Amino acid sequence: MLFYDGEAERYLQLCRDNAVHTLATSYIFEMRAETLKKRLLWVNYVGLAVPILVGTLVLSFDIDSWNTIKIIAGAILVPQILINLFSLVGGWVNDLPYANTSAAANDSLSMRFDSLATAPPESPVELKQAIEKLAIEDKARRDQDTAQNIKGTEKRMGMRYALRKFGRSCAGCDLIPKSMKPTDCDVCGNFKYSDR
Repeated sequence: MLFYDGEAERYLQLCRDNAVHTLATSYIFEMRAETLKKRLLWVNYVGLAVPILVGTLVLSFDIDSWNTIKIIAGAILVPQILINLFSLVGGWVNDLPYANTSAAANDSLSMRFDSLATAPPESPVELKQAIEKLAIEDKARRDQDTAQNIKGTEKRMGMRYALRKFGRSCAGCDLIPKSMKPTDCDVCGNFKYSDR
């Protein structure tokens, strides 16, 4: 390559760094999608369970048991309504498709940044153009993702995942993560993680 003053290495390092950051973001939204799927599964399950339970009870018992059936159904229905209301206000149904889309888009960006860093084009002009093109796409995705209120704990968890995946050392603790078990590091730790 015909770059001067380490320019090529700066571009390649930018690609490697962006591969880590976009993979971290992908992981954040992948975990969000997994959580939202589980929550919505339970909302849907309870939403079907109450009518089925009431219908079964009505068909199974005589009319004298109707007050008992209403009490049981009401006891189940109140929490169901509260959970459904919470899911609607929380935007779970809308957040799930966004999380899936963002996870896939960021994963794709990460793979393309990594490919560019490991097998750059021969021409300096082509490398610069490829990086600029990816940078525009990355900025558009970051702008959208920023509006999703990513928490600091999520960022640290995503960073730990990406550093582990790429075998890179953390800028905070200078260690290469070997597992997803959090440490006290303020860059790649200090989050809650349950084994999945």
